[in-house]
Formats: sequence, C-alpha cells, structure tokens
Amino acid sequence: MLDGYLIVNTTFQFPEETKYPSIPCYIDKSATVYPLAGSALLTGPEYLLARNQKCWFNIKSAFYIPSRTRFIKSKEAEGVRIKTKTKPFYEIISKIQAKRREHPKGHILNLLYKEMGNSIYGNVVRGISNKKRFDPKSGQMVKMGASEISNPIFASWITAFIRSVIGECLHNIAKIGGKVVSVTTDGFLTDLDRLEEKLLKLDQSQIPLLLKYRELRQDLCGNPSALEIKHSGKGIISWTTRGQLGIESKVKATTGFQSAGYDHPSLVEFFKEILASDNKMFEFTQTRIRGANDIFKKGGHVTKTMRDQMFRMLYDNRRQIVEPENNTETNMSDKLFDSTPLFNKLDCLKQRFLSRLPFSLPFHKNTSKTRTSKYKSYLDVAVRNFIKGYLSKETCFGLKGDEFKTYKDLMNFIYGNVSAKDVRLSKQSISNLKHRKIILRPVLKTKETLEFCKYLKEKLPHFNEELFLKIY
Repeated sequence: MLDGYLIVNTTFQFPEETKYPSIPCYIDKSATVYPLAGSALLTGPEYLLARNQKCWFNIKSAFYIPSRTRFIKSKEAEGVRIKTKTKPFYEIISKIQAKRREHPKGHILNLLYKEMGNSIYGNVVRGISNKKRFDPKSGQMVKMGASEISNPIFASWITAFIRSVIGECLHNIAKIGGKVVSVTTDGFLTDLDRLEEKLLKLDQSQIPLLLKYRELRQDLCGNPSALEIKHSGKGIISWTTRGQLGIESKVKATTGFQSAGYDHPSLVEFFKEILASDNKMFEFTQTRIRGANDIFKKGGHVTKTMRDQMFRMLYDNRRQIVEPENNTETNMSDKLFDSTPLFNKLDCLKQRFLSRLPFSLPFHKNTSKTRTSKYKSYLDVAVRNFIKGYLSKETCFGLKGDEFKTYKDLMNFIYGNVSAKDVRLSKQSISNLKHRKIILRPVLKTKETLEFCKYLKEKLPHFNEELFLKIY
C-alpha cells in the first residue's frame, strides 16, 4: 500500500471511543473535519492507518497503481542486474538536503535551499486546484496552469502520507496517555517529552507509517529522526486549530493576525484579556502588498497597503468541546478543555453555522456594507494610532486623557502639523474609535512620522515616543 498508489472510494465509521479519527472530510472548499463517520476518497497510507484504528469500511470502488521498477547494473558483479524502485526527485532532493545541512538553521542559505525543496512540491501540485493568478497580457485573473512536473498522483500520495504519519502519532499518543492541544500539517502540541522514543517502544504493527517515514529520513539525510522539537515551555493559550500562543515558550501560531512588531509578553497579556472579554474580538492594522491586478489597473509601484482588520478569538468547531460537569464558574477563559470528535461533517456544519449567527447582519436593501478603514500612508497610520491611543479605555503612549476637551480640539491639534490632504478626519470618524478594542502596532519610522512625533513631543512633553515608534 505504501510503495504503490491506492485510491479507495468508501464510507467509514470509527469505533465510538476513537480519540483522533484520521480520515478528513471536506466541509467547504478548503476546510476539513475529522469525524467518526462519513464518506471519503482514501489513499493507501490513510486506509492503512484507519485499519489500524479498527475503522469499519464499506468500499464502493478501489484502484491501485503499482510502483515502477527499473534495473541497474551491479557494481560488485559485472553483468548482474538488480531490480530497484523508481524514486522521483530523489537525486535533486538529496542534493538540496545536503546543501541545506552545510548551513545552520536560520542562515539565509539554509532557508534558500529549504525554499528550493518546497518549490518542487509546489510545482507538483500546481494547476490541480482552481487557484488563479494575474495575467498581464489579458489584464485578467486566469486559472493557474500546470507545470512540467505537475502530477495529481504524486501530490495526493505525498499529502496523504505526511498527514497519516501525524495521524498515527496522535492515535498512539492517546493510547499511551498523552494529551494533544493542536495539530497542523507540520506539527502538533503535546505534553509528552521524548515522544519518538516512547512511540518506538510500541509494537511495530502499530507504527508502520512512522517507521516508513524514518526509513525515508535515513535514506535522504542519514538521520532517521522523524520528530523534532520546535519549541517547549510551560503554558499555552489556545482558541482554534491554528491559534496558539505559548505563555512561557516561543510557540506562536496566530493565523489571521499579523503578530510581527509586537513583543511576546505583551501579546500574551493582551490575548488573555481578549479571551476573558464578552465578544472575544479586537482590531489591528493589517499590512499587505498591492496586488498585480491593482497595479495594472491603477498604476504605481509594489508598495504596502494598510487597513483595520477584525480578529476573533473564537473556537472553530471542528471538534466537540467537553465542558466539566457541575461547573459553577462564570469565567472559564483560563481553562484548557478536552474535546471529542464530531460524529459526522453535518454536525460540524451545524455548529459552525450557529457560531456565525451573532456576527451575521440581516439583509435589507437599505443596509450598507461595513467597510474597514484603509490608510493612505504611514503618516495616516501614525495619526490614527495617536487618536486611538488617546481615546482608548486606558490611554497609551504616556498620554493623560485630558489634553483635549472636545473632538474639535483634537482635530485642530492634529491639523496644526498635518495637512487635511494627507489625513482626512471628522468628528464622527474620531467618535467611532472611542473605546474600541484595538491592539496598536508601533508606527514605522519614516520622514513624515518622525516629523509628526517631533510635533507631538513639542506640544505634549509627556508623550512617550519610544512606545509610539517602531524601533529596529
């Protein structure tokens, strides 16, 4: 099953006590859930893992492509031919791995060779999905085509194999009494130390995928180690599958929130505060590069654009949270709950639908769409950050909160240094910022923002410039 390519169309059901079912089911175009029962297309590694988990199958159809073999001449005995398996990309991957090992982690060349290796897999899957790219010839977004090495069979096997190795580890962690907080395609958070050593003590029939992966690691780089510790430490804040922040470690997975520019201890305290709040959401300034389509239509350069973005620290409902019985506490934001798998993907869809209801606006023909604030420049960000800091519940940047009596006074103060052409303000726009839960990103140092800071320091001697500007 692991040497060739097996694809199985089947319905399935895991035993009720299974902690981590290993078969993914799509609930939309990109999101998956791992339920106890459902229907799916499985590859060999996934089928093998589910079999080891005592999963029941009703197979509708199955197809198998055997591995290709070739003959090579033996170096020891002249004229003798040896049968061997074909290994796509083996030579180039081996060379890239060797080159990467010549440099320590974090070195620019180590990262460069890592990107080279990743790009091979990227080109294997290119053109398979419906991703689009900008075509400058037609001025339109077109479907990305295949590369010379695009291959859905290879892409499917690689993805399924790695996912199954992780799934096998999770299943065995549960069996030996460990806990898992979060799992993604390249790792997971667990409370077991020396995990690989403990897994290797199990019967080999329980870890076939881990052993196969170790064999591949040994062949490619001379070291069979399959698991590597990225970070370790005490305490974790967790809110979704891809949302974790270490309390006494460098763990940081904040998908949807750009955490660069914030120090770790401040993020920990801020996220704790948000989780303890009623709505569990905040705003931040999001930066992105202008898209090719926008540049083509409007001209200009590849520059950053900035806007306010909402971030919600809400559970993603891919598993069922187990709440403690007879619990009388009202605030449970500092507790880490266990979870169980959902029975099928319909249960997941129901829960995700209900969780979105509080944020869904009822449709009405006169209802305008909510728009996020967009910034023209770094100066615009600096001015609005100053206003946000002044109006926040606990004033920032050393401000006292009583420097201005009215919004008009605040506007006049800003326009004493900044042109209305560069930053457009109104009483209403300032009022909308009052007491909103916002995390302020330090302002980037530019000629305009430095001049604005100089003006603030002259007029408000107690203003703290270091907290306001981003220091490199």
